[in-house]
Amino acid sequence: AKAEVVSINVEVTEPSEAITADLRIGTETIANDIDLATKGNQSVNFTHTMGDTTTIDVVLSATSTKGQFKVRVLYFLPSQIQTEY
Repeated sequence: AKAEVVSINVEVTEPSEAITADLRIGTETIANDIDLATKGNQSVNFTHTMGDTTTIDVVLSATSTKGQFKVRVLYFLPSQIQTEY
């Protein structure tokens, strides 16, 4: 809850038949047409504060029976630091 997402990286380790994908946080689309047919990394930089329960979804352009990719999310959690004087 209330995590601040600042970057998402998609690493394609095995090309997929579903040539592209969209990346969504909840109902908000943050990246369109991510290339899943070519090995490599693609990064999306943005700022988004998560709600209480929010998912990050990868929506494929077509059904695929092969392919593999990793999704890495860079985020910061809210915290409080108390000091006494």
